Amino acid sequence: MKNIKIKAAVLSQSFVVMAIMIASTVLANIAQSFPDASLTAIQMVMTFGMVASFPATLLAGVLGNHLNKKHIVLFALAIMLVGGLLPVFLHDKLMYIYASSLLIGVGQGTLMTTISNISTELFEGEERSQMYGMQTAFQNGGSVVMMMVAGMLAKNSWSKGYWTFGIILITMVIVLLWLPSEAVAPKREAAAAQDAPKAKVPVSVYMIGLLICLFCIGYATFSLNASLYIASMGLGDSATVALAMSLSTGAGVVGGFVFPAFFKVINRFVLSFACAVTAVGYLLLVISPSIVTVFLAAITAGIGFSLSIPLGIQAISETATPEQMSSSMGSYMAFTSVGAAASPLIINALAGMIPNADDSTVFLTSVVFLAILTVITIVWSIKTSTAKNASEPPVPE
Repeated sequence: MKNIKIKAAVLSQSFVVMAIMIASTVLANIAQSFPDASLTAIQMVMTFGMVASFPATLLAGVLGNHLNKKHIVLFALAIMLVGGLLPVFLHDKLMYIYASSLLIGVGQGTLMTTISNISTELFEGEERSQMYGMQTAFQNGGSVVMMMVAGMLAKNSWSKGYWTFGIILITMVIVLLWLPSEAVAPKREAAAAQDAPKAKVPVSVYMIGLLICLFCIGYATFSLNASLYIASMGLGDSATVALAMSLSTGAGVVGGFVFPAFFKVINRFVLSFACAVTAVGYLLLVISPSIVTVFLAAITAGIGFSLSIPLGIQAISETATPEQMSSSMGSYMAFTSVGAAASPLIINALAGMIPNADDSTVFLTSVVFLAILTVITIVWSIKTSTAKNASEPPVPE
């Protein structure tokens, strides 16, 4: 029973860790409240959280070696709760919503790192692997539930959608009661290891990180523009946006499960496939705007993302030494955060160069961007696969 309570405490954290996605369901409503704000200014509601999450992720890893992780989790949850509820009471200026996103991002980044560390410390062997899988399921499932709830609450007023962050209070109670403080206290060995010299990150890690960064620039177009696109095309309301984002997250679960099979068959070409399938989904929005194509684009985007991110981790495991692994993973996650945060700046700037732009222009821009990236990743896949095969010893006959 005790072990079940500990698992519940860990999984409850995973359930709320992607709460920042709540903002994606009300972006169109926020744009209507601030008609003088530019498209990029509205999208920064999402990107501010992504930007804040990155340094918090790195800092949480350091703090985990010196502070009790239960205290870190409670701090992260409290920051997310304060940030999430801020727009409920202060929503007449964009700066308040930006501040909300920054606080949510700090809490999210801190929580993501700490959850992984806690699972690594508390569970071993097959049980640990099972917990990793359950965390992914709860993370995606929690995202779906919260976006659906936010979509329903925001029907009359977009700021009411932020009441969904109140779910975090339940998580805080579960963590307080069931996560044992003594089990997640800092260990002297870990602190000593933290002070040890770090191995340099291999060049190959920077290369895969750059490719994933570029993919995230094109991929993030959907989450940043879905709400605005659905509203401008008259295809639905905040509940419709929540359903679309939920489909994307749900497809991501499926993509994560099938990644091992895909990688076994097509190896690193899986990144090319991810770029291509995401581009096809966005192309449908350009060719035939409808709620059906919105849902199809959501599904393809979710699949593309869930196939591409694990590839980077797989590539790092093949190229980095054990001493380089920690710094390599940190650098890799930095690339993904930068790509998502830079997406509105780059895609909007490129879309602005297209004459007679309309509401689907950003998706057309992403299609072209991802198509070019598909070609680049095919060349990269051929070269790296060839180099890998050449370095492997011949199989004895």
